[in-house]
Amino acid sequence: MSKQMQQGLRGGPALLILAAMTAITSKAPAALMESETLLLYNSHNSESAAIHDIFMDAHPGVWSYNLNLDYPTVPPEPRQETPPAGGINNQYITPDRFDDLFGPNSEFRKFLRERPEILAIVTTRGLPAAVSENFDPDAAPGMVQPVSGVWASFEATLSRPGLPGPGGDPLRQAPNPYFDSQQSFADFLAKQCESGGPCRGDYYLVSRLDSAAPAEDYDGDGDIDPVDGVYAMIQRAAPLGINRYATSLVFDTHEPNYPQQAEAYRNTAAELWLDNWCVLVDSGERFVHGPGDPNFDPDTDGPFAAYPIVGLSTFGGNHGGSEPINHNYAGLYETIAYAVFNSLESGNGWALHAPGEYPWNQGQVTDWIGLSGGTFAVGNVQEPTTMSTCRSQPLFANFFIGGLSWAEAAYTALPNLGQYQTPLGDPLARVIAYNADITGDRVVDLSDLSLVLAQMGTSGPEGDVNQDGWVDEADLNLVQDAYGRDCSGNPLPPIPGGGFGDINHDCEIDQADLGILLSDYGPCPPPPIEDPNQPCASDLNGDLVVDDADLDILLAHYDTVVGDVDGNGMVDQADLDRVLAAYGTCAGDPDYDAAADLDDSGCVDMADLAAVLGCLGHGTLIKKPIEAVPVGGGG
Repeated sequence: MSKQMQQGLRGGPALLILAAMTAITSKAPAALMESETLLLYNSHNSESAAIHDIFMDAHPGVWSYNLNLDYPTVPPEPRQETPPAGGINNQYITPDRFDDLFGPNSEFRKFLRERPEILAIVTTRGLPAAVSENFDPDAAPGMVQPVSGVWASFEATLSRPGLPGPGGDPLRQAPNPYFDSQQSFADFLAKQCESGGPCRGDYYLVSRLDSAAPAEDYDGDGDIDPVDGVYAMIQRAAPLGINRYATSLVFDTHEPNYPQQAEAYRNTAAELWLDNWCVLVDSGERFVHGPGDPNFDPDTDGPFAAYPIVGLSTFGGNHGGSEPINHNYAGLYETIAYAVFNSLESGNGWALHAPGEYPWNQGQVTDWIGLSGGTFAVGNVQEPTTMSTCRSQPLFANFFIGGLSWAEAAYTALPNLGQYQTPLGDPLARVIAYNADITGDRVVDLSDLSLVLAQMGTSGPEGDVNQDGWVDEADLNLVQDAYGRDCSGNPLPPIPGGGFGDINHDCEIDQADLGILLSDYGPCPPPPIEDPNQPCASDLNGDLVVDDADLDILLAHYDTVVGDVDGNGMVDQADLDRVLAAYGTCAGDPDYDAAADLDDSGCVDMADLAAVLGCLGHGTLIKKPIEAVPVGGGG
């Protein structure tokens, strides 16, 4: 498929040229350093020992701690439900054994306390992946906690001293204080400690080096095994510039199933798009298959595969649309180095402790690393419910825009500490991004190429795409790789209703929305068990009852177009400019613009910005009187 293909896939209007647009970014924080990172491994396990050597070659300044312990390795030994006498193998560790080896009074914690500079821990394949009372758990179809005796992921339990309770129940009371932060972990802990919050050593950023077996012998030992996948993953995480216009960030969601998560996907897409990443969003019933998938459709999936993927957020097996989803879908995409995978699937990390299994037909993070050639992912080793799954907004924003390392970005995206989540990838990796769209019109074309050619052999600066101080063949290659890419199309479908009153998501708050709200009067029905956070659409104020308070909100916005900040009946560049000018301000701030606070939340934030982008190009609403609509439900 041609790389000149337009990106406007959702049928939305083309966005006006934003040459002067200011992206919402912050100064890059201080980098997580090798001297602040510890590699935990076991020299008695061949996989762990090999990964230790690979990682230390890449990061010679990292601390290391050798578990130096003999324990069973499975396979090839038969799996067993009853733990072995030592309470540990290469897949599971019992809570008691974990406490012995890694608890507050262990030699491991003593090692950490003597080295307060350590902030991050990286583990390896060959170490346990889950804390469990059951060494042969079943992926029960009911997905109700606790499942099969699995208490938590190994990495999550390492992140803080102490043990979770059975089924992880007490962990729901351990919120992650670093969640949604934009600071480096070192700066965050320093400020928190000053005010009586967590200090260094109170918890750690823990990630894992693991993979499915790839198709090639990357480490050259004559065998193809998961260590080859880890080797390739570490190599892909070496400092490397990503050409924004030669790759895609893909968000695949189906709003009727998980509207709250879908709105978060929209906000993430909007933020990345404003930072000049090429973003593709699919909120329809179709599932975005990779080109290696037997269900790949060149017409519907082809536009998403025209360029390799550098980031994929998907509902995966929870997509709920009409198209089939293969259990191994995560290993069938074309990716590029630094590619990140995050799915809303309870068992997407099950293969970390049960290799080769696909519970509930869900994609596996290890397939993304080993088979699709991805570099980073966050997996759930057990059913976590949607309340604690990794959030794409801070994950993608902090990693691709905010300058945080992988470990930092991953932990800013986890609402709770110590549950079932395991980040995969080199914790020290950071994104360097290049923008081949030199002219700022969101299209890489002859004008960009001409600037590079005209400045070849000089210091630029316009043609210096990779910002190394010199315009040369490397800059020319970046433009040529992205030549013809048009990322000007608005990637966002209409904004969800939320507090605006646009209940049917057509960007107009009108009689149709009023009719829906009145017919829904009464208590909200219980949310579906698979998504306990799902709100009811007409509950505009979030109090779980559709009543006169929600009606007042809708009537306050009645007969308006969502995103029309200046009230001229058209959502256009002027509205976007006003929201950007007031972005991040709240009522009482000097630059706060009440009109730009579209949802009346008191702050101009990503919800308001996404509303303008989602409805950009919508025109004047024909004035219509409010007609009488009978109240239904329990009115």
